[in-house]
Amino acid sequence: MKIAIFNGSPRKMNTSAMVQAFCEGAEAAGHQVEEYHVGKMKIGGCLGCEYCHTKGEGNCVQKDDFEKLLPAYKEADMVVFASPVYYFAMTAQMQAAIQRVYCIGKPQKA
Repeated sequence: MKIAIFNGSPRKMNTSAMVQAFCEGAEAAGHQVEEYHVGKMKIGGCLGCEYCHTKGEGNCVQKDDFEKLLPAYKEADMVVFASPVYYFAMTAQMQAAIQRVYCIGKPQKA
């Protein structure tokens, strides 16, 4: 199985330790694992402009580090989201990355 891990922590602390433990276990079980350091990437939030569903053919109008994540979203058999909790939610960097997946979830009647 191909597993993509999105680490939303901007610092290398507890979340990184948990991700490392998960990677070791998954690789020992024979899975292919790739970690993406979302917390250190520059990813803007979804603009809701609908470019991706009209002119963009599933591609976002914003050109930033999300372009590195999009193939992983599409190709992975499993996606793991790892994030510390800041102000009762996952990090803003992780939220932005998740919201931008909107571009590949084209509604039937866009």
